[in-house]
Amino acid sequence: MSGSTAAGFVAPEFSGAEEILADGSLLTVTTHVPRSRRRIAILGTRGIPAAHGGFETFVERLAIYLAAQGWNVEVYCQDDSRERRAPTIYHGVVLVHLPVPVPGSVGSVLFDFASMRMASRDPERLLLVLGYNTALFGILAR
Repeated sequence: MSGSTAAGFVAPEFSGAEEILADGSLLTVTTHVPRSRRRIAILGTRGIPAAHGGFETFVERLAIYLAAQGWNVEVYCQDDSRERRAPTIYHGVVLVHLPVPVPGSVGSVLFDFASMRMASRDPERLLLVLGYNTALFGILAR
């Protein structure tokens, strides 16, 4: 089962179920994520696909580009549901869904804390932190 195609890029093979989203993009739900020596986690946005503004649009374009260049890219996504979901693949980018049980700005701060704590567990991974909320928790990455 092949992954998605973006600007001539064909994602590597993934095991899992695929779903076509309303915008025509391919979403792959997987339990196996291939690893690259070049790894980056992107935090501080609500996630991708972009639906909220400039940060998300920047992250979507950068993440897809880096994945096409062979990077293992993870984007942490704020999930308004209260259920934990398995990571999904969007144009070769791993989307890590973190449930946020509280709405509004308090929920955003909780999401930022949880995403920084989770992403900083891998000392070999580069962290790209956007937004000032997540920067407050930068001490966790040391």
